[in-house]
Amino acid sequence: MDSTKHNTASEDSTAHGEDRHESEKWKATRLIDERTGDSCIGFHFPTWQHGPRFEVIDEDLAEQPGKVRERLKKRGAAFEGTKDAQIAFTHQLLKERLPEPLTLAMKPGLRKPNGFVLGNKMLGTVEGSFLWNRHADCDIGDHCGSRAAWNNDVGKVAADSTYLTFALCVALGAPLPTYVLDRCQKRLVSETAVFNFSGESGSGKSSINRAAAGTFGLPRLGKWDFTRRGLEESAEERNDLTVILDDTESHNEEHLSFKSALRYVNQIVTSGQSKTISRVARKAQLPSLSWTAWGLTSSPESLEQIATGIGWKRTNGERVRFIDIPVPPVSEGGIFDWLEGDEFQRIEQSKQLIDQLDKGVTGNYGGIFPLWIKFLLSTNRAEQVCRLTERFVTRVAASADGYNERFAKKFAVPAIAGYLAAKYGIVPWPKMWPVEAAECCYNLAIKVVRKDADVAGKKIQLIAKFATNPNRFIPAKSGASEAVRFDDNSLGVRTSYLGQKVLAIRDQALGSFAGSSKISTLIIEQLRRKKILIGGQGHAGTTQLQIPIDYRDHKVLKPRFWIIDPERLRESTSSPD
Repeated sequence: MDSTKHNTASEDSTAHGEDRHESEKWKATRLIDERTGDSCIGFHFPTWQHGPRFEVIDEDLAEQPGKVRERLKKRGAAFEGTKDAQIAFTHQLLKERLPEPLTLAMKPGLRKPNGFVLGNKMLGTVEGSFLWNRHADCDIGDHCGSRAAWNNDVGKVAADSTYLTFALCVALGAPLPTYVLDRCQKRLVSETAVFNFSGESGSGKSSINRAAAGTFGLPRLGKWDFTRRGLEESAEERNDLTVILDDTESHNEEHLSFKSALRYVNQIVTSGQSKTISRVARKAQLPSLSWTAWGLTSSPESLEQIATGIGWKRTNGERVRFIDIPVPPVSEGGIFDWLEGDEFQRIEQSKQLIDQLDKGVTGNYGGIFPLWIKFLLSTNRAEQVCRLTERFVTRVAASADGYNERFAKKFAVPAIAGYLAAKYGIVPWPKMWPVEAAECCYNLAIKVVRKDADVAGKKIQLIAKFATNPNRFIPAKSGASEAVRFDDNSLGVRTSYLGQKVLAIRDQALGSFAGSSKISTLIIEQLRRKKILIGGQGHAGTTQLQIPIDYRDHKVLKPRFWIIDPERLRESTSSPD
């Protein structure tokens, strides 16, 4: 029996029905689930209404074609003929399985020794040995249009947009951390990042994210109506790719609060693994997930403005994982920041280019990323990627501190991906244009973060300056019975802690000195990062000392202090970052 046809029609089947099934494909394939190692059977089959589908069943059912037929029928399989004929046809499908099993790919991405799973598109050594797990609803790896049309309507349009260029480079750079780790056992970055383009409606933010999605498949944007587990699954479904979400304005409160959704994007996409599975989840057969993915989002306001509005106190660690890139207003051309002419001309040109970009992405997608992957697989370029990454960091943050370097590396990966793709003709750009675009975006992003960080740094320098001022840090001995009198200029005490001379600053005094809770938090983060803080057995890292203080007629017998190593503070502030 030819299993590419379903010839189980009854006596009253029409010739028209038989002709239709000549072209419909039925196939059973032996599989090994790459996540669990379990044996299973994959069925490709036509349906009556929704096109072809793919279903995986346990191999234990292979000897029970009746149950297999029932399972497929519930999934809409377009069986014809009597029940007995359908069972017989299913039995024949099972008999014709390939003797050697394929590996059932549970997520996209690089596979050793030299392959890449891009949905149904198998590249390199995985071709012929892997099968994708999402047959009917696959979007990654889908292809439409031509490379020439993409070059004209997307690639060349990017020459007028720093932001579009960078977004396309983020998509190309997504597999590089895994690529480098596999080939030279080096970590390209300590973690990935999510880049958020913030700006006015109509400035083109969503268009550049659609263009990035269109490099590796359908130009779809993910929605914000996810649960935690849903976002983890979305991240794994974009392993070695990019998680791309719609504008934050599309969020609704049905599944998750806006604050939680933002924090999940900040935490989950860059974490690389799902939350520890609970006993209940294990019983429900929820597998542990893992991924390496980057992210792109957009919003009408900056992340800092949004955070202030919803009461989210972002740490520097969160800022370097969820990075805000401000987009120019519509009056300046929006995403097209390289246009010439007056305001009216820039607005009109920007509208035309956004329209060209949107049409170009809609009609031409999925063609660039496979070319890029084939290029990476053709030669081991891991060491080259590492060298160029370090060169970019030196270029943009040569005299910066460790935080700026960590920040710069997030931009280095897209920059180097774009550089190589341009140098070797995969995209129609001058080879240095992606580097310049990434550098521009880095400078815009670090300026947003450093505006407050610089203030915090200057406050730390003032603390160092006041270290020997007895009005600012009052000399005191631990265990003294007489209270130290504080006034509004007092920051803390100069005392001993565990046999070491220290400065001890009260949290309340630090808050007043900093001027805001945000700056106060940044001061503590910088002191901790530079290993200037010591002690910290109490809440939030403070230490309780037996030094009673008297402030505004209120006595505190065992106040809590931030304990500072004055020598490390002096060394830190006397040398440039």
